Amino acid sequence: MAAVTSPHTSQPLSEREKEILNLLATGATNQEIARALYISPNTVKVHLRNIYAKLGVTNRSEAIMVGLREGYITLPGMEPTPPSAQPSLELSEMPVGTPYLGKILLLSALLGLLSVLWLALWPVWAGSRVIRARDSTFTDLGRPNAGLPLRRDAPRWAPLTPMTTPRSRMAVAVWQGKVFVFGGEGANGVLPSAAVLDPARGVWDAIAPLPTAVSNVQAAVLDDRIYIFGGTDDTLQPTDRIQVYDPVEDRWQDGGRLPHPLAGYALAVWQGQVYVFGGWDGEQYLATVYAFDPKSGRWTSLPPLPGRRAFAAAVTTENAIYLIGGFDGQTDLAEVWAFNPEALSRGLHPWSPLPAMLTPRGGGWATALNQNIYVVGGGIAVVVDGAERYDPNTGTWARITTPYGPNWRHMGGAAIGGDLILVGGWAGSPLPFVEQYRVSFRQFIPFGPVNVTPPGGD
Repeated sequence: MAAVTSPHTSQPLSEREKEILNLLATGATNQEIARALYISPNTVKVHLRNIYAKLGVTNRSEAIMVGLREGYITLPGMEPTPPSAQPSLELSEMPVGTPYLGKILLLSALLGLLSVLWLALWPVWAGSRVIRARDSTFTDLGRPNAGLPLRRDAPRWAPLTPMTTPRSRMAVAVWQGKVFVFGGEGANGVLPSAAVLDPARGVWDAIAPLPTAVSNVQAAVLDDRIYIFGGTDDTLQPTDRIQVYDPVEDRWQDGGRLPHPLAGYALAVWQGQVYVFGGWDGEQYLATVYAFDPKSGRWTSLPPLPGRRAFAAAVTTENAIYLIGGFDGQTDLAEVWAFNPEALSRGLHPWSPLPAMLTPRGGGWATALNQNIYVVGGGIAVVVDGAERYDPNTGTWARITTPYGPNWRHMGGAAIGGDLILVGGWAGSPLPFVEQYRVSFRQFIPFGPVNVTPPGGD
């Protein structure tokens, strides 16, 4: 009698198909698999059809279960058993009606139960590993740690008191001349901790930690409250939660929900409204634009961005909100757009292009000060060094040297008293450093000679 083999092993999977099946088991979407393997989503669909046909299945769940059974998928802590190493049984050798049949059925049931439990618990067990496989743009965990970079001399920059916890991808806000830092990502994961810097005293103080630890997040100050919108939680999944901090009482309260989970967005405040641009919803980069009214808690959808992106910078000016740079999932962007909320009330298109930066920048920080726009750092897919200053009167950009680089990114920042204060970020590792950039020097220059007797005087 010929040996009876599984129909699923008659057509072995290729190495590419095995890669796709293992990513499938992490819960990755077709787009995420495509990004991880540098192929198109349509190519992923073709591979999935071939995998289903070879395994004799019709959906993802069945493919994963058969993949586990056949050894194509590697369980954490277990060595896969190649299909060729699995023994085949002659029908004449199978002892029907004996305890062996019961053991075989029991083993099959246990394997099925193990597959279901693993699929349910794998995201919890693996935590950030799953998301790192899906989109490493939203975490630096797992990257080689190069240690803290050496500081280089840069004109007008001076170090301030460093943070006690190195971090990047955090929310930063200014309230009553103090710099508040919330969450972010440290060397071991997403941080719930928060702290406040008093630049006048050069002292950091711990404050109440966030109820939900988040990174890839921004903050807005409205009516003596600091709003933290969404971000990625400790599993590095985006959340739709709004957390509101009361700096007077040092306590947190729930602020409602975003229209959907969101991280890596750009944020600006205009005339008491919060504007949120682009970002990542856990599946794809977005071109969405929303306005949030903190008094009513209502969100309004507005005309979208000219293209999908995350990690852009948004800056409020007198006439418009500038949206600067960003990352579109493939490369950093140099483009700059002006968004005019008042144009919407007149039925006009709110978007207009501005001169592009000298260097594409995703993950940088920007602000407006002294009628200029300053953009610091960045660089997700390209090499970026230094900062830039934009003069709206001439429409030109100029380069500025920074104390860290290249690819100092995902820092926080604030403009206080005519100076820029940059906090943390990532440059080979999470940084504790705080740097002050003096935009202008104040000098008292006497006009005319001193203590000179005027003509005709005594």
